[in-house]
Amino acid sequence: MNMKYLNVDTEAIKEHIRTHIADFSRHQGNEELMDTVSRFSFCGFQDEFREARERGELEIRREDVLCFETDRPGEYIVNTTRIIDHDAVNAASLSDAEVTGRRQCRQLDRFLRRHVPGFQNAVLEFTGPRVGVRGSRQLSGKYTLTAEDILERRSFDSVIAHSAYPIDIHNPKGVGTDSRFLSEKGTYYSIPYETLYCEEIKNLLAAGRCISASFEAQAAIRTTPTAGALGHAAGVAAALAAKGDGDVSKVSRNELQKRLKEQGAYLVL
Repeated sequence: MNMKYLNVDTEAIKEHIRTHIADFSRHQGNEELMDTVSRFSFCGFQDEFREARERGELEIRREDVLCFETDRPGEYIVNTTRIIDHDAVNAASLSDAEVTGRRQCRQLDRFLRRHVPGFQNAVLEFTGPRVGVRGSRQLSGKYTLTAEDILERRSFDSVIAHSAYPIDIHNPKGVGTDSRFLSEKGTYYSIPYETLYCEEIKNLLAAGRCISASFEAQAAIRTTPTAGALGHAAGVAAALAAKGDGDVSKVSRNELQKRLKEQGAYLVL
């Protein structure tokens, strides 16, 4: 359950990280990015988070605070709640997840104002319109993207999208996050068209987090920018298939890639 804030003091956060860099492992060795990025993101405050959980102020079963600045300076998305042991395809369970998420947001709002520099005068714009689901049902497609495809940056002739987001597995049982980054900075991996369709239904295309991918690979490709690129590819492919007999497997890969690039897709062939 994400939260969005206005009027966050970014410079106060940066100064705290600079003067307590030993407490921010993800920022160590990358301090210069704080002064060069156009939009700031940060992850940390593990000790404060753990102590708040021990005092009973937080029920969130994770280990740190994760925030992303938007295109509006001082506006941040807080991606820190963790709702586990719920089933996104069960209506009663999903409803309970909504209640749990709102409760965690209330706890987190108090925590941020008390313990995170820069949030003392922040304005909570809203919490998410609904609980965010990391995974539920997925397509079993013509090809299933794997962790090895991502980490080894395998190339595909039928590539329709790229991403550089790491394999980011949030412990489904509680505290802990396993992140596996690409070994070389500035690189990215590819996603083939065959992950968007299956052999059983000729006129069906999937896009976003429900494409054909292993659990580990899905933990990398489920983010918004990648889902948007996959949606773009699925939309163009659907239009091309509709000009034929509707069979998405027969869509010309070359024509699909050509149209995507003409429409501004970031696609390296």
